[in-house]
Amino acid sequence: MTIIEEQAPGADAPSFTVFDFLPAEATAPMTAVTLLTGGRVKGLLRERQLRRLPHRRCLLIGEAVTPEACEAARDFNRFWPCELQLL
Repeated sequence: MTIIEEQAPGADAPSFTVFDFLPAEATAPMTAVTLLTGGRVKGLLRERQLRRLPHRRCLLIGEAVTPEACEAARDFNRFWPCELQLL
């Protein structure tokens, strides 16, 4: 999961955009079996808006130096394979 904070010009509060991955059939038992036996499962790359930054289980890893961080994340998601495999 990646959270990008942006401050729009003239906005009172920052906006938070979340990019994350979810297996297409996340609750299906076959998804777990496939992953545990070394297989790959299809997934969904999601983009959501948050009203505020989570206070629990959230850790700052770094800061983006590009002002177009959300667009860079969207470009990355367009070209990255949308599958999950456990190593």
